[in-house]
Amino acid sequence: MALALLSPRPARPRAELVIGRSTLRFYEGDCLNILPGLAPATVGIVVTSPPYNIGVKYRSYDDDMPRREYLNWSYRWIGAVARIVRPDGSFFLNVGAKPTDPWVPLEVAQQARQYFKLQNTIHWVKSIAIDREAAGRSA
Repeated sequence: MALALLSPRPARPRAELVIGRSTLRFYEGDCLNILPGLAPATVGIVVTSPPYNIGVKYRSYDDDMPRREYLNWSYRWIGAVARIVRPDGSFFLNVGAKPTDPWVPLEVAQQARQYFKLQNTIHWVKSIAIDREAAGRSA
């Protein structure tokens, strides 16, 4: 699958913080619009928690895409992340699922596998129950 990104335009951080020799830049917006404007292999760390595609009712995002469309979208944004992360950089991906569709995070991880090596897996088990409406419809 070819990776197609929008034509790059300089991305402007929403906030910037300098601590010692490190500069932290925070961007707000759609990563497929922002990341092409960043220089390749210049970002040390990317931390993300994309929508899980589990049917959450967001105001302006469809969290219930057909599976193939969601995985294609994941492939595109993960490829955009891979382009900007330095060879010695890190990518932290938080993905989730609902009880009726536990495979989503593993399928997203397969998209990331095409660009990154898995080094660690952290399991966060919430001690709260998810009501049926919040869990979305079953797959």
